[in-house]
Amino acid sequence: MKYNFVIILIILISSCNLSTNNISNTDIYSYNKILDSLIDGKRNPLSELPEGMLAISNTKISYSTFSEVLPIFGNALLSRGKGAADPNILCYRSEDKKNDNTILIFESGPSGGWRIIDGIGLLKSDDSTYKECIPSPHVSSSLHFDSGFRIGMSEKELTAILKTPSAIKGEWQVYRYEGSRKIKGLDFTVNVYVFIRVVDSKVKEIWIRKYEFS
Repeated sequence: MKYNFVIILIILISSCNLSTNNISNTDIYSYNKILDSLIDGKRNPLSELPEGMLAISNTKISYSTFSEVLPIFGNALLSRGKGAADPNILCYRSEDKKNDNTILIFESGPSGGWRIIDGIGLLKSDDSTYKECIPSPHVSSSLHFDSGFRIGMSEKELTAILKTPSAIKGEWQVYRYEGSRKIKGLDFTVNVYVFIRVVDSKVKEIWIRKYEFS
């Protein structure tokens, strides 16, 4: 009985910290169509992906869970889209919305079992699309990936880190990496996409997604 009580208590605490928001207005998922349309270009070896590109503030793609994000950035609603393949999302924004419109998004879709982070978005936007995002003191224009990659860096700095894009589509530069790894004896193909939106020679949006399939 004692152990059952402890288990129930843990479940209750977890559910309080990670509330579910079944969004009826799926505007926040509109960027999905944009990113999906950008998947293209030559495949680079996964080994060429710069170190630290998959992590931001101790949160790492393929390793960290939503529950591990909360203590770092604060409590937030877990948003779920209507589509079967829509990722679950945690969305944060800077507290100083007037002067610093930084947005940070964590995703988990089929590849992450809708629980383990498999995508991160960092961008500048005052669009109402992101009105559901929760203010966090840890989100600001100074936030950057562990590689040093950040919003506002110049196109020259971008090229120095990621070299030649796999594809260019309008304002977007796409970097595609592919490799493989074994998971419990099974061979998995690993694809990493880095989507960069460049406006006036400055990086305005960074989206990094990792897909794994057998």
